[in-house]
Amino acid sequence: MPHAALTSLRDFSRGGKDMNKRGKIYTYTVINVASEEFVDQVPYAVAVVNDGENKFFTRIENYRADREIKIGMEVEFSRYDENQKPLYKLVYKN
Repeated sequence: MPHAALTSLRDFSRGGKDMNKRGKIYTYTVINVASEEFVDQVPYAVAVVNDGENKFFTRIENYRADREIKIGMEVEFSRYDENQKPLYKLVYKN
């Protein structure tokens, strides 16, 4: 997973249990060119998420190039990856 190569902006030693389930994208980038181990996963998005109390770096699990992503967009906790880092997904309003 691309998240394994990322550095957290906060300490996840408690497994992220103190994080809120929802937050907003503070800033993001879309990775279109990746190292060899992640080349089959591009494009993918990573973001700094603000959950109202903390800001942290995470991968946006359900990003697709044909869908909108923008600063201020709502995200929600999806799951923990194999390294116990939180993964978030975009919340699309219909």
